[in-house]
Amino acid sequence: MKKFITSILSLFCIGQIINDQTQAAVFDANFTETTFLASPFSSFLGTGMAWAPDGSNRLFILRKGGFSGISSAQVRIVKNGSLLGTPFATESVFTNSECGLIGMAFDPSFASNGYVYFFITASDSEQQIVRYTAVGDIGTNRTVILSGLPTIGNNHDGGGVGIGRDGKLYWTIGDLGNRTGVDLDLTTLAAKAGRANRDGTVPLDNPFRDGPGPNQDFIFAGGMRNPFTLNFQPGTGALWVNIVGDNIEQIFKVEAGDHCGYDDIENGIPGGSPSPYFRYIMPSIKYQTNGTLTRQITATGAVRSSGIVTITTTTGHRMVPGEKVTVSGVSDASFNGSFFIQNIINGTQFSYSQAGPNASSGSPVSPVARVQTLFIGGSLTGGTFFDSTLAPPSYRGNYFFGDYNSGNVARATLSPSGAVTSVDSFASASQMIDMDVGPDGALYGLQFNGQILRWAYQPAAQGLVVSPIHPQTDENARIAVSVRLAQAPAANVAVDITRTAGDSDLIVESSPSLTFTPTNWEVPQTVFLKSNTDADAINDSADFSVTSAGLPTEMVKLFSVDDDAPEIITSVNSLMVSEGGTNSFAVSLSGPPAIPVTINVARTAGDTDLSVSSGASLIFNKANFATPQQVVIAAGEDADAINGTATFSLSGAGLTTQTITANEQDNEIPPYQLWRMAKFTSAELADPLVSSDLADPDSDGVKNLLEYALAGEPKEPSNLSPVIGYENGELTYQYTRAIAAVDISYQIQESTTLLDPWVPTTLNLTGSEVLGTKVRFTYGETTPSSEPRRFFRLRVTLISP
Repeated sequence: MKKFITSILSLFCIGQIINDQTQAAVFDANFTETTFLASPFSSFLGTGMAWAPDGSNRLFILRKGGFSGISSAQVRIVKNGSLLGTPFATESVFTNSECGLIGMAFDPSFASNGYVYFFITASDSEQQIVRYTAVGDIGTNRTVILSGLPTIGNNHDGGGVGIGRDGKLYWTIGDLGNRTGVDLDLTTLAAKAGRANRDGTVPLDNPFRDGPGPNQDFIFAGGMRNPFTLNFQPGTGALWVNIVGDNIEQIFKVEAGDHCGYDDIENGIPGGSPSPYFRYIMPSIKYQTNGTLTRQITATGAVRSSGIVTITTTTGHRMVPGEKVTVSGVSDASFNGSFFIQNIINGTQFSYSQAGPNASSGSPVSPVARVQTLFIGGSLTGGTFFDSTLAPPSYRGNYFFGDYNSGNVARATLSPSGAVTSVDSFASASQMIDMDVGPDGALYGLQFNGQILRWAYQPAAQGLVVSPIHPQTDENARIAVSVRLAQAPAANVAVDITRTAGDSDLIVESSPSLTFTPTNWEVPQTVFLKSNTDADAINDSADFSVTSAGLPTEMVKLFSVDDDAPEIITSVNSLMVSEGGTNSFAVSLSGPPAIPVTINVARTAGDTDLSVSSGASLIFNKANFATPQQVVIAAGEDADAINGTATFSLSGAGLTTQTITANEQDNEIPPYQLWRMAKFTSAELADPLVSSDLADPDSDGVKNLLEYALAGEPKEPSNLSPVIGYENGELTYQYTRAIAAVDISYQIQESTTLLDPWVPTTLNLTGSEVLGTKVRFTYGETTPSSEPRRFFRLRVTLISP
């Protein structure tokens, strides 16, 4: 927070009591304001709150620590509107200045696993993120997820924490009050947003991960002065970071590798290259710290054409789209009034819509025509997106945020693309700290003194109140959605919840039917939606209709984070490549990567004649991860007649390495082939390894077998030795498959010893067969029992083309 805010917080830390009973007020006449919880303690020191996403109607609130002069902090629960007497958890923290228990986030699977995360200042030199498991209303199994996060025990500690649409843990830390980590520094997590796996390990796709290098591997984005809180936009998952500034309070939509400009500039783009960051970004929302910005309009600087007014200022205006400005003092009074900026044309011009005739005017000599921004406050704290059907669509998805100094609450409207279209005052209170939407669909705000305000839209007609309408959970987990009626019914009302589109893995786990009566109509009832396990690594989504006869249907869009990491998928595990030719296979990912990932394909073992011809480097992102990309393998010519083999590995950051085998089909023709042969007795034919249908009987009762195969393996019983032919003492046996469909010739020889030279005898049989056939030979013996065992040897020779 601000330096002067630090002094106020310090007063709280030493036990001073501020009884701020400033009357709150809501400016939007469609909302009513009530006190949900009066300040339960004289020095509450609230720093955050969030509704549990498990249908338990529990609001968790944080006490910073340092109350009553002790260095402990508490997580308290408000259940069904009452503060429970026993803390959910108590943390021993360092409480100086802005230090202490300063952030909280529920796990998307909280309804299944009970996990909730807290950001704490553990000492004057270390901050941590710790996780508890909720068992009933008590936190158990305290686990340190991340340690060693920077602080110097003063201010600008950050404290934002949450789970993103990618299922990763995010947090924010400021510049520690002394500009640590600003500009392009990648060596510290100070002045940064960080990103980790939920077990505290470094994601392999973090933008600046360099392992043993100098970078802090957890860094996600940088250039942040004091990012006290963060939010993920329902439905899109965009990360919004609320940054307390020196002169300008700023809210950024942050992506991987972004830099918010600090401390070179606020609300602007620094000069020079952002490298090693990916880009500099402008704030989506900004306002002057404890003041307004005023700019003079030029003498002809107000021009209206076709319902669009263009304003030209004498100096740089430094406005942003959606900002509310008041135009006054223009000679043509029809230009005067309050408007929301639509477009920034350049540094001195912006435009907005205004009905009226075409006209041109500007600043008279006196008084000077001017444009002035809206006063909001001076210390941006927490915000929330309105993700409920209690209010009409014009409110849904709006971003509400509070300011500690002024106590003001502002409302920002967004276009379908997420661009800010207006920022205006919504309510006034005191020392606003954090905000959230409850299971009843109303908006809640926590003040520093522990008081909680409730702002509820007052519908003009009966309807279904559903909250949230963009829930997020994990695969194999469930999440609660609350349903109630907008008004008291005259009779019982039945409500049904059904999946109407999307992945069938997402289901209504609990009873899909609810009943509301004239007495319980405003009590939220819980429906549990579940994401079942599937085999892929793709995040799932589905639409659920909430219906009741005679009432408008409301939609719930459930998003499920897959628990499988994306994997490399290949179209084949192996492929054949003809010598001198090429063959290809396709590569894709089983799910979208968090950031673009490069897959490298390289030979890691085997025949060097096999190589990657194209596709050695493939880039996949969230949009093209499922689109196959081709890798071409080439087989170079060689002089041998041997079929080569090589292994190719496919690897990428954050992905498990996959391999495929490439087999070369050699185009040199081998000189000949020689197969096994043997004579079998009837007993030997009983061996199950010998196929009797390959033996032919003859008159003497002895069965004989001679077989060769011209395509495929011949029969090779394990109890037989191969026949090896010798010629002039040299081995003539070569066991190589034939390649081309050419004819062969063969000769058969009878012998009683395998060491005799190859001399064809009267038993010679010469013929030819086409490759792909199988031939058997039989012969008879007159005295099989008295003669030595005889063998046949077969020489098969390829006929020259």
